[in-house]
Amino acid sequence: MGTSVHFIPVTDMSAYTSRFGFHKGDFPNTEKHFERIISLPLYPTLTDEQSDYVVNAVRDIVEKYHK
Repeated sequence: MGTSVHFIPVTDMSAYTSRFGFHKGDFPNTEKHFERIISLPLYPTLTDEQSDYVVNAVRDIVEKYHK
Protein backbone atom coordinates (compact mmCIF):
# COMPACT_ATOMS: atom_id res chain seq x y z
CA MET A 1 0.00 0.00 0.00
CA GLY A 2 1.23 3.45 -0.80
CA THR A 3 0.42 6.86 0.56
CA SER A 4 -0.56 10.08 -1.09
CA VAL A 5 -2.28 13.34 -0.33
CA HIS A 6 -5.70 13.79 -1.89
CA PHE A 7 -6.27 17.37 -0.83
CA ILE A 8 -3.68 19.94 -1.79
CA PRO A 9 -4.30 23.67 -1.31
CA VAL A 10 -4.47 25.68 -4.54
CA THR A 11 -1.61 27.81 -3.22
CA ASP A 12 0.62 24.72 -3.62
CA MET A 13 -0.39 24.06 -7.24
CA SER A 14 1.55 25.87 -9.93
CA ALA A 15 -1.43 25.85 -12.30
CA TYR A 16 -3.44 27.95 -9.85
CA THR A 17 -0.63 30.16 -8.67
CA SER A 18 0.41 31.10 -12.20
CA ARG A 19 -3.09 31.47 -13.63
CA PHE A 20 -4.86 33.11 -10.69
CA GLY A 21 -1.95 34.56 -8.72
CA PHE A 22 -2.62 32.69 -5.47
CA HIS A 23 0.16 32.80 -2.88
CA LYS A 24 0.92 31.13 0.43
CA GLY A 25 -1.17 32.80 3.10
CA ASP A 26 -4.13 33.58 0.83
CA PHE A 27 -6.14 30.74 2.40
CA PRO A 28 -4.79 30.31 5.95
CA ASN A 29 -7.52 27.90 7.11
CA THR A 30 -6.95 25.66 4.11
CA GLU A 31 -3.21 25.63 4.72
CA LYS A 32 -3.67 24.95 8.44
CA HIS A 33 -5.92 21.96 7.82
CA PHE A 34 -3.69 20.62 5.03
CA GLU A 35 -0.86 20.31 7.55
CA ARG A 36 -3.01 18.18 9.86
CA ILE A 37 -5.03 15.79 7.69
CA ILE A 38 -4.20 12.37 6.36
CA SER A 39 -5.74 10.33 3.59
CA LEU A 40 -6.65 6.77 4.45
CA PRO A 41 -6.84 4.04 1.82
CA LEU A 42 -10.38 3.33 0.73
CA TYR A 43 -11.13 1.34 -2.38
CA PRO A 44 -13.32 -1.62 -3.40
CA THR A 45 -10.51 -4.18 -3.47
CA LEU A 46 -9.18 -3.32 0.01
CA THR A 47 -8.97 -6.65 1.82
CA ASP A 48 -9.95 -7.24 5.43
CA GLU A 49 -6.28 -7.81 6.22
CA GLN A 50 -5.30 -4.48 4.67
CA SER A 51 -8.15 -2.73 6.44
CA ASP A 52 -7.04 -4.20 9.77
CA TYR A 53 -3.50 -3.01 9.07
CA VAL A 54 -4.71 0.55 8.47
CA VAL A 55 -6.92 0.55 11.57
CA ASN A 56 -4.10 -0.75 13.76
CA ALA A 57 -1.62 1.76 12.34
CA VAL A 58 -4.01 4.64 13.07
CA ARG A 59 -4.61 3.33 16.60
CA ASP A 60 -0.87 3.07 17.23
CA ILE A 61 -0.32 6.66 16.08
CA VAL A 62 -3.22 7.99 18.16
CA GLU A 63 -1.99 6.16 21.27
CA LYS A 64 1.56 7.41 20.73
CA TYR A 65 0.62 11.07 20.25
CA HIS A 66 -2.54 11.40 22.36
CA LYS A 67 -2.10 14.13 24.94
